[in-house]
Amino acid sequence: GDVGCGKTVVAFLACMEVIGSGYQAAFMVPTELLATQHYEHLLKLLDNMEEDKHKPKIALLTGSTPVKQSRMIRKDLQTGDITLVIGTHSLIAEKVEFSALRLAIVDEQQRFGVVQRGRFNSKLYYTSMSSGMAMVNSDGSPKDDQHMAPHVLAMSATPIPRTLALALYGDMSLTQITDLPPGRIPIKTYIIEGNEKGYENVYK
Repeated sequence: GDVGCGKTVVAFLACMEVIGSGYQAAFMVPTELLATQHYEHLLKLLDNMEEDKHKPKIALLTGSTPVKQSRMIRKDLQTGDITLVIGTHSLIAEKVEFSALRLAIVDEQQRFGVVQRGRFNSKLYYTSMSSGMAMVNSDGSPKDDQHMAPHVLAMSATPIPRTLALALYGDMSLTQITDLPPGRIPIKTYIIEGNEKGYENVYK
């Protein structure tokens, strides 16, 4: 979908569905600024939730996160206390482990390399009998320990050819948002001359 069409809100709604089912979600973005913006945006959305509804515990993990705080976040991800983490490349570090990761989201996926996306996508979710997120059968009996790769949601306004090829010929579903939300100011792109006159037009 184009810039400003609402991809981030759709991603957050997907996270809430996963969290509501007792699992974790991770949201990886290319820059710390964007990670912070998403984190603050989500906090505002959660403030508008009804008081009787359970609000997920979320965290922001980037390269600038203090060591002590980063250690606490990783611990809470392992135990399942944190159900949604938003971050940068820090999320693909070997030290970052999840208790029950079920949804991995990559925003602006064209800005990540294939290896980076692969490492993030292959983060396994692990549930055990001792975990607070242990899965159960329909009859209520606990299942055996399980390892399963998370679902992946890749978002982009400018998808790369490899992604389009996977959508067309591989095992990947494609969803396109074609309309902007009501009241959204349309984004206009201009080509200017690289001289003083062009710069003056930009300033105006």
